[in-house]
Amino acid sequence: MNTARSDKIAKAPAFRAAPHGDFPGTNGMSLLAYFMAHAPAVPQSWFAPVMPEKPADAWEGENGAKYASARDAEIAEGFDNYFNANREAQQDWDREYLKQWYLQWPLAWAELMVVALARGLGHD
Repeated sequence: MNTARSDKIAKAPAFRAAPHGDFPGTNGMSLLAYFMAHAPAVPQSWFAPVMPEKPADAWEGENGAKYASARDAEIAEGFDNYFNANREAQQDWDREYLKQWYLQWPLAWAELMVVALARGLGHD
């Protein structure tokens, strides 16, 4: 988050507990946890999870020769005699991206809401 005040707001209780309520000594759910629990189920299109870069294409011929592009490989090897050696790694990355898109979304949403709340209160 942006500032120490945003962090303080994020840790503030979402619901003030009565001094002698059901769970004495607890403040209940934090605002950050509340916003995470209430994030939209489907991530917004602008959101991108934090991940390493996707593996680049690595074109190889059937004889093991490496090429800079698919076009170079096709010219040297023929139409069907080359492949992208990183294809499986790229597919794994795509699956992980989709998983992380859903896993990282609630925290990203909650942090944006806390920052917006801090700005609305004049803290940032």
